[in-house]
Amino acid sequence: MRKKIIISYDGTNYGGWQIQPNRNTIQEEIEKKLSMLYAWQKIRVEASGRTDAGVHAIAQTAHYDEPDCPNLNNEKILKAMNRMLPRDIRIIRIEDVSDDFHARFSVLGKTYVYVINSGIENAFNSKYSWHYNGFKNIYEVRKSLKILEGKQDFSSFTVERNEIDNPERVITEAKLVSRGTYHFLCFTGEGFLYKMVRSIVGSLVFVGAGKIDSSQFKDILLKKDRREAFDTAPPHGLFLLKVYYNDEEYGKYDLNDIPVLRVR
Repeated sequence: MRKKIIISYDGTNYGGWQIQPNRNTIQEEIEKKLSMLYAWQKIRVEASGRTDAGVHAIAQTAHYDEPDCPNLNNEKILKAMNRMLPRDIRIIRIEDVSDDFHARFSVLGKTYVYVINSGIENAFNSKYSWHYNGFKNIYEVRKSLKILEGKQDFSSFTVERNEIDNPERVITEAKLVSRGTYHFLCFTGEGFLYKMVRSIVGSLVFVGAGKIDSSQFKDILLKKDRREAFDTAPPHGLFLLKVYYNDEEYGKYDLNDIPVLRVR
């Protein structure tokens, strides 16, 4: 039986999703606990994609193939996993899916949200937003975001470009939602390059600060050269908010799930 699992995690203390040497990762924690649950049988968990060190997820999606274990239903698995896992990793939902479902290859799109706080920083919101006082030129930021929509070559906004065969990606929606001093940069698309969202945000803050305008931001995109853009934004403001597997849910998300809105 193939199981689809929805996972929420605070990425602060982890080296990202994917298992790697000498770093604690989300995938390792989940696979370890699943193995314990299934009498130490080896379990491989496949996610919709990797998140980098320090990046959070509201609803990461993954799957695994369950070994024979007739006494475990989904409710028991969920409760047992959440007892065993660290409190900064939670299993939100478990459901049975067909064998042709694949958490990565069945994806239609994803929404990432980057949070900027232009107000007062405190001990709680500092974990989940980038504190940037000068983020005020909202009109130019919105114009810049619209430039990103559609099929584009994002070579200027990725890291390790030489390892990417095709730098073109489709962003179906890029928008800014402001709530008080919090600014949510929302990106929905079919796929994203390595550190693409953080690279885009690193230049958008210069637009928000009035140091460049939307036409200069467009020039950065069109030059297709990472050296033309600004530094990558820090990871702690980035959330994988939602992963889409059908047309009906595509592009529908709730910013109220972002934790900074609960710690003001």
